[in-house]
Amino acid sequence: MLRATSRGQRYPIGFFHIEITEVQTAGRQALPVVGIDRTSKFADTRLVDKADRRTAWEFLEHLLKAVPYYIHTILTDNGIQFAEQPRNRNTA
Repeated sequence: MLRATSRGQRYPIGFFHIEITEVQTAGRQALPVVGIDRTSKFADTRLVDKADRRTAWEFLEHLLKAVPYYIHTILTDNGIQFAEQPRNRNTA
């Protein structure tokens, strides 16, 4: 299954975009982590208290179990939770 975007690009199913954002709810900060497949539009989300590398890793593990097909590509905004930076190498 391929779907074309508004720019005419075609993506096979299993091309996911993951994003961590911030939402204010009733005086409290919430951080939803969202994963959306560009082709099928399958989406999954979790609310987290902290946006760090562990949260990103745990969401990815959750997504891999929740999605009923093979995920072959993950696209992120290269936020600090996802970026492979020299200071993060050789850490948990």
